[in-house]
Amino acid sequence: MFTVNTAQAHTNTGTLTNSGIIEYPQGNPIPNVTNNDVIVTPITICGTSSTPALQIGGMNDFTVSTTWYKELALTNIAGTYSPNTFTVTNLTAGSTYPLYLRLLTL
Repeated sequence: MFTVNTAQAHTNTGTLTNSGIIEYPQGNPIPNVTNNDVIVTPITICGTSSTPALQIGGMNDFTVSTTWYKELALTNIAGTYSPNTFTVTNLTAGSTYPLYLRLLTL
């Protein structure tokens, strides 16, 4: 997992190939990234669902679990995921939450 947690603009004059997980918590992606697995960016919950929830590449060897959680212990359900849409179950619109999920290998 690679986390890019800056507000400054990024430059990339070459090619970066993602074969893992890149997380952009501030929504500031690196340009020219080829995504083979998954890229996670912030989503805003304005209603009952948000699309796209993840950027999934074509060469991954996993599926994303259908239940997402509000904490790392994976006990407090936040909502459901299917296909690439996150649907709110237990979140307040306009608030900020980290969401946790399982990546299941095929």
